[in-house]
Amino acid sequence: MTGMELPDASNIVRYVGFTRIRGNQVDGSAFCRRPGESGLSINWLDYFADLAKERQLDLVRQSAQISLGAKAVFAELNVGETRQQLNDTLPGLSFVHSPAPATDRYPADPSHSELLGLPPAETEDMALLIGDIIAQQVKALHPALSG
Repeated sequence: MTGMELPDASNIVRYVGFTRIRGNQVDGSAFCRRPGESGLSINWLDYFADLAKERQLDLVRQSAQISLGAKAVFAELNVGETRQQLNDTLPGLSFVHSPAPATDRYPADPSHSELLGLPPAETEDMALLIGDIIAQQVKALHPALSG
């Protein structure tokens, strides 16, 4: 499955720190590449097929290779809907399964994926515009920490 393009019917989540949350919306900057990044880190919820959404989220939380913040969220998007909104502007946009191996600090993350084809951080105006369009596609926010 590694390197596979995620199906349009799939749902993904992106970790968003609390400084990029405005009320019940995500700031578009949460979907902008940082300098040196080739893509955005995301998690493929449907990797954990046939499980309830909350269980899928728990598995993402357990395998996340970052420290999760108490006020942070996972922003949920649909792959096909997001791709469709950006098809004319970014025809090369792709959601690719890219599992992360275990490290000394974190367990393996089998649902890790990447959002590729976004403009580089150096093209700030375009990157922010695209980030805002992606942010408008967020269909749900889930607490980063369960509880």
